[in-house]
Amino acid sequence: MELTHPFILAHYELKTPDIRALIRQLRTWIFASIKGGMIIGEKRVGKSYAIRYVVDNIAGLLGHDCYAFRVLWKSTKHFNERRFWVRMLAATGYDTTLPGDADRLEQRFYQRIVLQCEDVGAPVCVLFLDDAQNITPDEFVFLCHAFNELESRGIRLYTWLVGQTELKHTRTLMQETGNGQIIARFMEHEFEMGGVASARTLKSLLRQLDNQGVTACAARKATDNGFVLASTANDVWSIKREVDKECGQTSAVPWTMQQFHSIIAIFVQMLELRDRKQIDVPLDELKKVIKMIQTRASVRAIDDASE
Repeated sequence: MELTHPFILAHYELKTPDIRALIRQLRTWIFASIKGGMIIGEKRVGKSYAIRYVVDNIAGLLGHDCYAFRVLWKSTKHFNERRFWVRMLAATGYDTTLPGDADRLEQRFYQRIVLQCEDVGAPVCVLFLDDAQNITPDEFVFLCHAFNELESRGIRLYTWLVGQTELKHTRTLMQETGNGQIIARFMEHEFEMGGVASARTLKSLLRQLDNQGVTACAARKATDNGFVLASTANDVWSIKREVDKECGQTSAVPWTMQQFHSIIAIFVQMLELRDRKQIDVPLDELKKVIKMIQTRASVRAIDDASE
């Protein structure tokens, strides 16, 4: 596989079933004037990918122009007000190297959001806080303050917390400590992402790769003879279920998007190695790959003898 292949460079965009469901949920939340909610999923299930997709296509997805941005919320040992506003400003593309104390940075943030909303022509801002399980109670207070301040300036801020299942534990903690305002503002509603959970989902993703030319990029001869990745979905999923059973799983465990990417990238490489008129899809070798990825085992790389 060439280093310029779309899989290596991640130059492809898939509208996963999770993304479609998330878009429908966000539309409902926004048009119902629900100010925030939690988007939850296991590690590497594709949350960050989904959020980037939504932010990049926000106008088309919602049917209305609005300003949207994403903040990656890294864990910090000590709460620092200035660091909070630097992080928020940086996510909007603002030059945070300019001098200023916490109060000045806070005002710059509000001004920045107002200007961005004016540019798109709608007083609406959608904020995604990625890795939100790292947010502290003190930082939640500042998020509430940001909402109230922007509201006073005529801007409606929708805040979506994106994180792992630990977010549910954070909500429980907030309930126990009497922080009902924070729960009502950010945690009352919930959407859970499930990953690649069926052969139907897998086929949808593979069909998109076919349509984007990813398959043809690696296996031109095969595609010229009618081969498409989508046609392998049922076989690939059957192999996955075999691996699940061998690993003691009573039911099929969804693939994360990272697992999907890794498995299909190697599968496409196999197709490239076997690219001939009557392609023999190497499902036996694919089983070894699926088992390696799902169990995080270490195996030797695919060698040229498989050609």
